[in-house]
Amino acid sequence: MKVPLSLSLIAALVGGVLGVAGAVVVSPVSAAETGGIDPASIEITRDPAGTAGQPLTVGDAVRVTAAWSVPDGTVAGHRFTLQLPDIFSTVTVTPFALETASGESMGDCTVTGAPPLLACTLNSSVEGKSNVRGTLWAAVRATKTTDSTSVDVVIDGGRTRSIPLPGGGGIVPRDTGTEPSTPPEPTPPIERFQKWGENYLAKGEGFWWKVAVPSAEWPDDGTSPLTIVDRIGEGSPHRFLDPAAYPGPQWAPYLEQSCDADADRYPRVVGDRSLARWTVSPDGGTMTVEVDRALAQKAGVDGACAIRVNYITRPSGEVRAGDTFRNSASVGALVTSSRIVLSGSGGGAADGDAVGRFSVAKSVTGAAAALVEPGTEFHARYSASGYDDGTLNVADDGSEVVSPWFRAGTRVVVGEVDLPSIPGLVWGDVQILVDGVAHGPGAEFVIASGQSVRVVMVNTADPVAEPEVPVEPEVPVEPELGPEPEPEVDVPAEPEVPAAPEPEPEVPTEPELETEVPVVPEPEQPDGETPEPPSPLDPHSEPDPGVPVVPAVPTVPEPTPPAPGARDGDLIRPAATNRLAATGAGIAIPATAGLALLALGSLPLAVELRRRRAAARADG
Repeated sequence: MKVPLSLSLIAALVGGVLGVAGAVVVSPVSAAETGGIDPASIEITRDPAGTAGQPLTVGDAVRVTAAWSVPDGTVAGHRFTLQLPDIFSTVTVTPFALETASGESMGDCTVTGAPPLLACTLNSSVEGKSNVRGTLWAAVRATKTTDSTSVDVVIDGGRTRSIPLPGGGGIVPRDTGTEPSTPPEPTPPIERFQKWGENYLAKGEGFWWKVAVPSAEWPDDGTSPLTIVDRIGEGSPHRFLDPAAYPGPQWAPYLEQSCDADADRYPRVVGDRSLARWTVSPDGGTMTVEVDRALAQKAGVDGACAIRVNYITRPSGEVRAGDTFRNSASVGALVTSSRIVLSGSGGGAADGDAVGRFSVAKSVTGAAAALVEPGTEFHARYSASGYDDGTLNVADDGSEVVSPWFRAGTRVVVGEVDLPSIPGLVWGDVQILVDGVAHGPGAEFVIASGQSVRVVMVNTADPVAEPEVPVEPEVPVEPELGPEPEPEVDVPAEPEVPAAPEPEPEVPTEPELETEVPVVPEPEQPDGETPEPPSPLDPHSEPDPGVPVVPAVPTVPEPTPPAPGARDGDLIRPAATNRLAATGAGIAIPATAGLALLALGSLPLAVELRRRRAAARADG
């Protein structure tokens, strides 16, 4: 089942729903294509209807009727034809129009040739309309007998259809056995100056004019020639032909003489330059005929005869039904006029519904627009109420694609589908401009009569974004720092104080520990011998196991008196320097701290040694 565009595309784009169904819109038909007459509608009837139950007779006027229609999108120059059989002949070749009720012509038709060919050519009035249709009729004459009850006609040079003849079929001869003559002419005796004309365009000729002058109207001096001057009158233009330039003998003017009422006694004087002289003005607007008086004398009955002059004019340009051609002839003070009004070789009607259409163009913008190759196709999908959905393909090259015709008032929705996949770019949302007004992805508008709505689909092409790579946080590199030098602080008028160790905890023994370590007396040796102390450099000497070796306690310097102005109890901070104030010898702060720790570590040993010596003296 076909899913309407309004449900599949437009609902997704704009959330709207537009129902669609119905007739197919065809592409425009070119002038070279044919087609129009409905074969089933062709009829052949007697004109006028008259004896409906009787067969046609040779010479009867016949009417051919048909209905016609052309597809939507037909353009100027579209042509359709109907070829009739040779039992009919052409009556007049004057074109007739296919007109609307308002008088607008949608085309012209003609009936020409032998056998007659009905041909219609449509004009630009069919453009901008749909459902163009109409009817037509053409006049011909029955000219041959037949026993057939039907005849074959050929439509558009290819299709043949059999059409019944009126009255049960067949064409029968007239009682006289001859075809009817041309309309009757005035017959002698000619008693007055008169003029008339006949239309012979259907025979490939022109308008024949006849001027009859009775002998009573001739000059009575017996010597002056009869001079007839004919002038073209107002109305449709036509011109006299120069006798020296007639296309053939049948075109040449001629004289006729009549002296009684017997039609068989019309002697023709054709091209007798001794009896008549024919002169045409350079502009073709005047014909002068000078007839010698001797022509009447040859008739033998002077004063009872008449002269008839026959000559031809041709219309200037195209002719149409209703055109009127006039001229007037004069002999002396006498003037007579005549006219020929053209009747069409047929007639017709036309009608059509007003229509419009739209065009689609494409535009690509954005930073990645250059990635779109020339000629890349984009697709505009449309939905029109009462018509099938369709797709128009358009390139991004400034060109436009035109839609089929739609009836005026039709609602149309246009959206873009199937955007091409192009490496390196990503498409943004489409913006659709309708006659310059921006719409969303699905644009809706109404078809206007005889107009074309301009639609432009605009897309933004953006470059594809590079994927984001997570960045590890930078680990700060700690610079290798040496010992940060302390800023030198100059204490005015005071010597620099070396760094002092932290105060030693007081040992609850003898107070002399604060200044020096007392010398412990050596124990007495038996027999009064005093042993030699081992050399400190002798590696083989072993200390007395009973008496531990106590390391010397470093001498603690006397505390420095407080600086002037310092509060009692305040700790005097040494100056921030690496030099000893008294000696100038450099000493590192860490070395000073090490000596302090060594002194603290030796203190317990000294206390233990004094305790043991005291115990030894008590025992002794």
